[in-house]
Amino acid sequence: TPFSDPNGVQEGSQRGVFVHGLTLVGARLMPRARALQPMRPGQLACKLPVLECVIVNLGQPMRGVYECPLYRAMHIDWARSDARGTNLVTMLLLPGGGAVDMWILNGVAVFCEFES
Repeated sequence: TPFSDPNGVQEGSQRGVFVHGLTLVGARLMPRARALQPMRPGQLACKLPVLECVIVNLGQPMRGVYECPLYRAMHIDWARSDARGTNLVTMLLLPGGGAVDMWILNGVAVFCEFES
Protein backbone atom coordinates (compact mmCIF):
# COMPACT_ATOMS: atom_id res chain seq x y z
CA THR A 1 0.00 0.00 0.00
CA PRO A 2 1.12 3.60 -0.30
CA PHE A 3 0.53 4.04 3.46
CA SER A 4 3.49 3.95 5.81
CA ASP A 5 1.43 5.37 8.69
CA PRO A 6 -1.98 3.93 9.69
CA ASN A 7 -3.27 7.49 10.18
CA GLY A 8 -3.03 7.95 6.40
CA VAL A 9 -5.72 5.33 5.79
CA GLN A 10 -8.98 7.19 5.30
CA GLU A 11 -11.28 4.28 4.37
CA GLY A 12 -11.33 0.48 4.39
CA SER A 13 -9.94 -1.73 1.66
CA GLN A 14 -12.28 -2.76 -1.16
CA ARG A 15 -10.47 -6.13 -1.58
CA GLY A 16 -9.45 -7.18 1.94
CA VAL A 17 -8.25 -5.53 5.13
CA PHE A 18 -5.49 -3.12 6.06
CA VAL A 19 -3.13 -4.38 8.77
CA HIS A 20 -0.46 -2.47 10.68
CA GLY A 21 1.84 -3.04 13.63
CA LEU A 22 3.62 -6.13 12.26
CA THR A 23 7.38 -6.63 12.64
CA LEU A 24 9.60 -8.18 9.97
CA VAL A 25 12.67 -10.05 11.26
CA GLY A 26 15.68 -11.01 9.14
CA ALA A 27 15.02 -8.68 6.22
CA ARG A 28 13.55 -5.28 5.45
CA LEU A 29 10.81 -4.44 3.00
CA MET A 30 11.58 -1.59 0.67
CA PRO A 31 8.22 -0.09 -0.38
CA ARG A 32 9.55 1.82 -3.38
CA ALA A 33 11.54 -1.16 -4.68
CA ARG A 34 8.65 -3.46 -3.74
CA ALA A 35 11.05 -6.16 -2.64
CA LEU A 36 12.72 -7.62 0.43
CA GLN A 37 16.25 -6.38 1.07
CA PRO A 38 18.98 -7.59 3.46
CA MET A 39 19.02 -5.95 6.88
CA ARG A 40 21.45 -3.15 7.60
CA PRO A 41 24.39 -4.09 9.86
CA GLY A 42 23.30 -4.23 13.51
CA GLN A 43 19.61 -4.23 12.62
CA LEU A 44 17.48 -7.25 13.59
CA ALA A 45 13.94 -6.17 12.80
CA CYS A 46 11.87 -3.45 11.22
CA LYS A 47 8.25 -2.36 11.38
CA LEU A 48 6.27 -3.12 8.25
CA PRO A 49 4.23 -0.39 6.59
CA VAL A 50 0.46 -0.75 6.40
CA LEU A 51 -0.27 -3.95 4.48
CA GLU A 52 -3.39 -4.73 2.47
CA CYS A 53 -4.21 -8.37 3.15
CA VAL A 54 -6.32 -10.18 0.57
CA ILE A 55 -7.11 -13.87 0.20
CA VAL A 56 -5.20 -15.58 -2.60
CA ASN A 57 -5.78 -19.12 -3.83
CA LEU A 58 -2.39 -20.49 -4.83
CA GLY A 59 -2.48 -23.43 -7.18
CA GLN A 60 1.28 -23.30 -7.71
CA PRO A 61 4.12 -21.31 -6.13
CA MET A 62 4.57 -17.82 -7.55
CA ARG A 63 8.02 -16.93 -8.88
CA GLY A 64 9.86 -14.19 -7.01
CA VAL A 65 7.38 -14.26 -4.12
CA TYR A 66 8.46 -15.33 -0.63
CA GLU A 67 5.83 -17.21 1.38
CA CYS A 68 6.69 -15.62 4.72
CA PRO A 69 5.36 -17.12 7.95
CA LEU A 70 3.37 -14.78 10.20
CA TYR A 71 3.59 -15.74 13.87
CA ARG A 72 1.67 -14.42 16.87
CA ALA A 73 4.75 -13.87 19.02
CA MET A 74 8.52 -13.98 18.81
CA HIS A 75 8.71 -16.41 21.75
CA ILE A 76 6.36 -19.36 21.87
CA ASP A 77 4.08 -19.33 24.90
CA TRP A 78 3.19 -23.01 25.13
CA ALA A 79 0.23 -22.27 27.40
CA ARG A 80 -1.38 -20.07 24.70
CA SER A 81 -0.48 -22.29 21.75
CA ASP A 82 -2.72 -24.93 20.25
CA ALA A 83 -2.20 -28.67 20.73
CA ARG A 84 0.58 -28.80 18.14
CA GLY A 85 2.52 -26.07 19.95
CA THR A 86 2.59 -23.62 17.06
CA ASN A 87 1.87 -19.93 16.99
CA LEU A 88 1.78 -19.74 13.19
CA VAL A 89 -1.08 -17.53 12.02
CA THR A 90 -0.76 -17.71 8.23
CA MET A 91 1.65 -17.24 5.36
CA LEU A 92 2.13 -13.79 3.83
CA LEU A 93 3.19 -13.35 0.23
CA LEU A 94 6.03 -10.81 0.15
CA PRO A 95 7.96 -9.72 -2.94
CA GLY A 96 11.19 -11.72 -2.71
CA GLY A 97 13.11 -9.82 -5.34
CA GLY A 98 14.15 -13.06 -7.06
CA ALA A 99 16.14 -14.30 -4.04
CA VAL A 100 13.46 -16.39 -2.34
CA ASP A 101 15.91 -19.12 -1.23
CA MET A 102 17.97 -16.52 0.63
CA TRP A 103 14.97 -15.44 2.73
CA ILE A 104 14.16 -19.06 3.59
CA LEU A 105 17.75 -19.75 4.67
CA ASN A 106 17.83 -16.53 6.73
CA GLY A 107 14.63 -17.51 8.55
CA VAL A 108 12.80 -14.32 7.59
CA ALA A 109 9.46 -14.11 9.41
CA VAL A 110 6.79 -11.62 10.47
CA PHE A 111 5.52 -11.30 14.04
CA CYS A 112 2.39 -9.74 15.54
CA GLU A 113 4.15 -9.30 18.91
CA PHE A 114 7.86 -8.58 18.98
CA GLU A 115 10.08 -7.86 21.97
CA SER A 116 13.46 -6.36 21.11
